[in-house]
Formats: sequence, C-alpha cells, structure tokens
Amino acid sequence: MRGTAGKNRAFVKLAGAVLFADQFAKRCAEQSIGEGRIIRLKHGVELRCCKNRGFALNKLDDHPGLIKGASAAAAALSAAAFCAGLSKDEPALEKAGMALVLGGGLSNTMDRLLKHEVTDYISFSGRRNGRPGDGGKMTVVYNLADFAVFAGAALTVLSSSFKGLKKEQQEIGTGL
Repeated sequence: MRGTAGKNRAFVKLAGAVLFADQFAKRCAEQSIGEGRIIRLKHGVELRCCKNRGFALNKLDDHPGLIKGASAAAAALSAAAFCAGLSKDEPALEKAGMALVLGGGLSNTMDRLLKHEVTDYISFSGRRNGRPGDGGKMTVVYNLADFAVFAGAALTVLSSSFKGLKKEQQEIGTGL
C-alpha cells in the first residue's frame, strides 16, 4: 500500500505544481506586462495581460454569480473524480490527466472566487474569431491553467481509449 500512496503523491504534486505555476505566471503577467501591452515572441506567440470576467471568450460575463457557482461546482466534481481515481487502480496516464485538469481548474476557480476575474496572458497571432459587436476580430488569450485542462482532458480520453482496447483484447483472448 505504501508504494501506491507514494505513486499517488506524485499526481497530487502535479496538480499542485500546475496551480502554483499558473498563479505565479498570472502575477508575473500582471506586474511585468500590464494590460494593453503586447510582447511578441517567436512563431506567433504573444504575451499580454487580459482580464476575463466570464468563461472562455468572456461568455456570460454579465452573470458573475453563475460563473462563480458553475466554476466552484466543476472544481468540486473534478476534485472528487481525482480522489476517486487515486483510490482505484487507474492507469497513470488517467491519473496524470485528472491531475492536470484539477490543477488548472482550481487555479482559474481561485481567481474567479477571490478576484472576480481570470488573468489570461498567452495568445497566438493569426488566431482571430468573430464575435458580435467586435468588428469580426478578436484575439483569444489563454493561461497555463487552460492548457493544463486541455492537455489533461486529452490524456484522460486517451487513457480511456487504451482501457477500452485492452478490455476488447482480453475478451477476444478469453473467447467472450
């Protein structure tokens, strides 16, 4: 049992590392870049500091209670799924995916609950989306937490696919 607890500790640390790294990067963006300034890096990557009071692309930004409630509920469900996954013999890939989702989700939820907005700081030039009233152009800005949630969801789906293939192979092997 001690070995399993040690392995699971690594996934808890991963979630914490994502949370810490994103919070640190957000503070750096706020203090070093500031709103309105754009730092252009190579390959179309841009650093900027934007505040988002809603979900992605400021969706529902005029409903702060809903945003906070939904974020808190999603974070609680993610934490519960993460803890349940740790208590089972789930593949490491799935646990890592859930840790990334939890760490990223908690970071953005903390911002929504404590600061009433999420700080985003990474964009890609050439990525434009139309939105009513913006003249057809808008830059999408992300943060490390967003990337962690995307990557974690992908790892979890990938792990589930592998589990399904393994189950099929076992059924074929036993003649079921």
